[in-house]
Amino acid sequence: MFTEKDFPQGAESFYRKSLLYDITGGQVNEFSEVFAVATWIYGGEYSFEGIPADGDYIEFTITDEDNLLGYGAGFALAKYVETEYISLSKKYSEINSEGGKQVPAGFYYTVRYVSVGVSPTNDGKLIVRYNMRKL
Repeated sequence: MFTEKDFPQGAESFYRKSLLYDITGGQVNEFSEVFAVATWIYGGEYSFEGIPADGDYIEFTITDEDNLLGYGAGFALAKYVETEYISLSKKYSEINSEGGKQVPAGFYYTVRYVSVGVSPTNDGKLIVRYNMRKL
């Protein structure tokens, strides 16, 4: 767990944001949430409630969905987790970060869950928790 000394400029603005997503088996499930204000991210965690198919994986990316930078909508600025496989024995993991990462307002955190299974057998719920601090 983070302590106050891990957070520059004080820990009073630290919070945890949890998101719940419905996952459909056999599909690419992608979810994007906008940063309304400039924010620091200090990692987080995820868990999958359901039966993952062998080969399911998850990715976490910071994206420019509104083409603010001019590189096209959906441009990936940073990828924090790439092709992390989900299995019956590993349905939970932490999202580790080397210190905080600042994300300007207007960008998005995008979660991509690729299910190679079938619906409804491999349907489930994805819970994502981010450790954040607003500027």
